[in-house]
Amino acid sequence: MRRALATTGVLVLTSSMCLAQEPLKGEDVLAIVKKVDEATLKVKAVTYDYRVTPLEGYENRYKVMTGQGKAIRGTDLGDSPTWLTLDDPATDGPIGSNPILAVAFDGTNVYQIDHEKKTHLWAPMGGDGEDLLERVQLGLMFEFIHPTPFTDEINADSLKLEGVEKIDDVECHVIHVVYEDAMAEARWYFGKKDHLPRRVERINQGYTLELHKLNPKAEIKAADFALKAPEGYESKKYERPAAPPPPQLLAVGTQAPDFELQSGEGKTVKLSDLRGNVVLLDFWATWCGPCKMAMPGIQELHEHFKDQKVKILGISTWERSNKVEGPIKYMKDQKFTYGLLVEGDEVATAYKVRGIPTFYLIDKKGKIAHVAVGFDPEGEQKIQKLIEDLLAQGEM
Repeated sequence: MRRALATTGVLVLTSSMCLAQEPLKGEDVLAIVKKVDEATLKVKAVTYDYRVTPLEGYENRYKVMTGQGKAIRGTDLGDSPTWLTLDDPATDGPIGSNPILAVAFDGTNVYQIDHEKKTHLWAPMGGDGEDLLERVQLGLMFEFIHPTPFTDEINADSLKLEGVEKIDDVECHVIHVVYEDAMAEARWYFGKKDHLPRRVERINQGYTLELHKLNPKAEIKAADFALKAPEGYESKKYERPAAPPPPQLLAVGTQAPDFELQSGEGKTVKLSDLRGNVVLLDFWATWCGPCKMAMPGIQELHEHFKDQKVKILGISTWERSNKVEGPIKYMKDQKFTYGLLVEGDEVATAYKVRGIPTFYLIDKKGKIAHVAVGFDPEGEQKIQKLIEDLLAQGEM
């Protein structure tokens, strides 16, 4: 997906959900989104209040955030000045009444003013400066500065009009989007009259961003985005601290930890019972985009080795809801026929999984032969060659 930075939030003001009286045809929904793209692209400068709220099941990942934002559209993301504040979460006053953080990008540098620490930091974008954006980036509605705001939605696999909801006093079309290749989904709220975005639920990412007091005709000066240090604040260039060493996965050559899990058919599968086979474990989740990108290649491996002593098992991990039914449905919908094991969180811990997808290749004796993390477009060919080599080693 094009959006490098995530966004989070739900601002629940006086709103009510109702069904559209006359459901629109698919091509009419597409026409709405095209009008949204055109209207958003015409916005040259915008200000708004924002609220970020985690979706159910994501409360440990995100916190409620409020603040104010403004942006000027450039020719591309790299020269579009942006500015965001973050409110004190303990303050119940109006949005923006007690900011604890201010972050701005002026087209060259990122600036951060931390009112709690009384510091003023700056660093070039594209490097260390990206760290300074981390605490506020969820409050940025990227579509207002993106050169092709809603191209992904126009080219989506599915657009469905779900109804109409009021955000403040603005009636909004509610449109559910399943993106190309089912890599992600979102629910958008677009003003019926001005066709501008008021809310987005990033379903696969687990948060909602809602805008309030939207002003698409703001008068903003680009010079305002080079934040100056308040009197008495320490000002210095920010340098990213050295990254800690990555967590170590289980070492090649060690015995793979045994486990028992339920399959998608409700049968018990024990790793040690598969001794004598080459086993490929894929730790994945239905909300993980890179996992989904890797799965067609895993299916091809399954079909290639289906008549040989090879067992391929997708271990569903870190699901936040529908921990059994969700993975089963996804595999069935995508027509993936290799093995599925569900509720694999404890097994993921035993295998020291820190990110997904994570792959473990286990030889016929139950020892780890290969470990890989992340989606690699050439990973299927690499693993196929490794499996062939392990099969060629003969029987135990």
